[in-house]
Amino acid sequence: MSLSAGDQAQIIGIGTVLLLGLGGGIWRTATVRGDQNARWAARVDLAVAALDAKTIQQLERLRVEVDAALPEGEFNPSQVIADPAPLSQSAEQAVDLHRASRRMDTALRHLLTTGRLIVGGLTGLFVGIACTTTHYAELWSWTPLRVIGLVLIGISGFVLIGTGGAYVVLQDQLASAEQLAGTAGQSS
Repeated sequence: MSLSAGDQAQIIGIGTVLLLGLGGGIWRTATVRGDQNARWAARVDLAVAALDAKTIQQLERLRVEVDAALPEGEFNPSQVIADPAPLSQSAEQAVDLHRASRRMDTALRHLLTTGRLIVGGLTGLFVGIACTTTHYAELWSWTPLRVIGLVLIGISGFVLIGTGGAYVVLQDQLASAEQLAGTAGQSS
């Protein structure tokens, strides 16, 4: 299969435009980790402190409720709490607050990892497009080059889609925990 000079130039032109765009994307996403850390680190610290304070307050309320519900003196099974639902609701609230606090640090750590994955995915896509452009423009007709390029494009596409999904989920988790803490918009 031999291409005309015009077809070859079109393939090279499309490949070059894609590579330039990806090069710019790689350059820009190389700073994603620092950008996300700058955006979220202080906010997470503030929200975690607020969630920890709310957890302590909820546990103190639970202690008061337990003390009020338990009979004084010697334990008598006939005087056991008739309806423990209010106590379990208070305990669940304390657990939810504590869990949200602990998940924020984990979510931030995972969010910072997405920057590296995006750079890796874009780099794989860059190399894959370079390989397939070289092969389909008939600059180098080595068959493994086409296979390598297509495999890199496929794997990189999946990495980028998965990372994009994880990025959205982690951003949502952090924002939800920040709202639960009542600190949304308080730190820049």
